[in-house]
Amino acid sequence: MTASAGRRAGLGVVGALAGTLLAAQACDFSVTNPGPVQDQYLNNPLAFSAVVNGMANAFVGGLALDATGAVAKVVACVTRENFPSGNLLDHGCDINEEAGILTPDASHEATAWQGAQNARFVAEDGIKRMEAVLGEDANTNANVAKGYMWAGFSNRVLGENMCRAVFDGGAADTNTAYFSRAEAEFTKAIAIATAVGASQDTVRMAAIAGRAQVRVGLGDWSGAVSDALSVPFGFKFRVNFDNIAIATYNLFSFAIASNPFRSLSVWNTPYKAYYTAYTDPRVPWKYNPKYPTGELARPCCGKVEFDAEQKFVDLVAPMNVATGREMLLIRAEAMLRNGQWNEAIKLVNDSLRATVGVAPWAATTLTEAWTDFKFERGIELWLEGRRLGDLRRWAATATPGALQPLEDPANPATYLDPNRSLCFPIPTSEIQTNPNLR
Repeated sequence: MTASAGRRAGLGVVGALAGTLLAAQACDFSVTNPGPVQDQYLNNPLAFSAVVNGMANAFVGGLALDATGAVAKVVACVTRENFPSGNLLDHGCDINEEAGILTPDASHEATAWQGAQNARFVAEDGIKRMEAVLGEDANTNANVAKGYMWAGFSNRVLGENMCRAVFDGGAADTNTAYFSRAEAEFTKAIAIATAVGASQDTVRMAAIAGRAQVRVGLGDWSGAVSDALSVPFGFKFRVNFDNIAIATYNLFSFAIASNPFRSLSVWNTPYKAYYTAYTDPRVPWKYNPKYPTGELARPCCGKVEFDAEQKFVDLVAPMNVATGREMLLIRAEAMLRNGQWNEAIKLVNDSLRATVGVAPWAATTLTEAWTDFKFERGIELWLEGRRLGDLRRWAATATPGALQPLEDPANPATYLDPNRSLCFPIPTSEIQTNPNLR
């Protein structure tokens, strides 16, 4: 089962609502441009599908689209899922990100914060609007179920990647506040989608998978496993992109374009050598001798060999948000935390590696099993904006097992600072405009 959502599917709030209003006035051929759609018109239940499309668009923009600050792109830079190979600005990584450092003043980090917070606000504000109009009927409304699902995923992105939680100009809280908020939102989405019926099975399943993800962030492993067991292995919930304009491209595909960017490379990452050895279809890359290096010399190491990722091969390549395969990783990590390393590696080998045709891991100790598992999770979720949250979680709980040498800042060959960041700080722009942070 594969479900997709995002910009290709939705016109956004204003565009879809405009179509509704024109249809309602089909007998009147006069044309009047009133400017922006008035807020009151969004209180019409006929507009709620457009409101939800706006939530999906905001989520995609916060996660992976915005050219100057996509969360997934920055995460790839600082965790060595990709190596910067060119442009320091919009489509690449700045000097600090090259060293794995995230700063409050950087434009990429500020825009990533703003995009992710906007996605959360758009979803949660849309839910309030729909519930105010529908009253008790909101509990059986498909659009409300979708709204809670998007709010949950937006808070999940924030919880995994931001150092602190801030809600709508309030005081700073721990990042787990995002996870707690998401858990409640996913639970509501599940309940409403279940009440609506079979037409919302995809929303219900995506919300169950999302709740498993945030329960991992909360350290609720029994709850996470319970949810993970409910998600079919073949389930995929993905977001779509389109090629209408730069603002709607899959940014990874755009960043490796040979004219003119070549900003991100698989060179000097653990995935390059691994793919060469295993040909694992989850982490493909290629070298084109016509374009041997990135287009600009990097401060760390001059011109970098350009090895282009092939997971996102074009501007409209979709990105996973939650999958049944990730649910197996959640179950395996819970086993490892209980010392059941043989069972964990068997699950990974039989259910993940065998299904893509690659050789099994051969761990013989708990520590080796953790090392293999950590890399397996990196392989499965490569370039999906998830690695920073994983590294942070494992560091916080002092789990056994080593990182791959080329993602471990203790290795000088990574060019990472020994104090590499594990989360996005609150940006200066937020601090300056929020009196509760000063």
